[in-house]
Amino acid sequence: MDELELLKKDWNLRKDPQVSKDDIYKMLYKKSSSKVKWIFYISVIELLIGIISTIWSFSHSNENFILNDGQHDYSWLPVVFETVACLIIIYYAVKFYKNYKKISVDDDAKTLMKNIIVARRTVKNYITVSLVAGGLFVMTGLFLATSVSPIFLDLYEKNNHLVAYLILIAIILVITIFIIGVIWLLYQLVYGLLLRTLHKNYKELKKLEV
Repeated sequence: MDELELLKKDWNLRKDPQVSKDDIYKMLYKKSSSKVKWIFYISVIELLIGIISTIWSFSHSNENFILNDGQHDYSWLPVVFETVACLIIIYYAVKFYKNYKKISVDDDAKTLMKNIIVARRTVKNYITVSLVAGGLFVMTGLFLATSVSPIFLDLYEKNNHLVAYLILIAIILVITIFIIGVIWLLYQLVYGLLLRTLHKNYKELKKLEV
């Protein structure tokens, strides 16, 4: 049982409670502020990983994107993908930081609830944008890599061209859904607990408003 639950239990059991609404409010503020701060810290860690990955891509030619003995050179593609990913993270890292700075102990319960809603919505938007962008990147990379592969070219020559492309697209979609599913699970592990805590704090604040 955490400190907030102990405060609530003490407040509910005492006829002349030593724990006031203000005490519980301050605890909710402290917990909410801490969670939003951690959301910002995690986004900074993601950004650092993205920057390191982009620098590595600039300094190393990615042979997986040099196709058909150099006839199709897409080695620049990972750099573009990672740069866009970094820009997305920078944008949302700034928003996460602003959300953290907005939360003040001097706010009334209604204002704090509003800021919690904004913080949760920002994280959900970030996850959605990241998954959509990741899906597009994965599909583009897979299409460029497989569309000139010997296996696909052989399938293309031996079968109806439309059928060959439909098979290719189906395979790409299955792989993309699997990869995005794994990424979604990781986001749920990383951000899910923080979002659930913010939602719980929001519900507790609503009770204090009654």
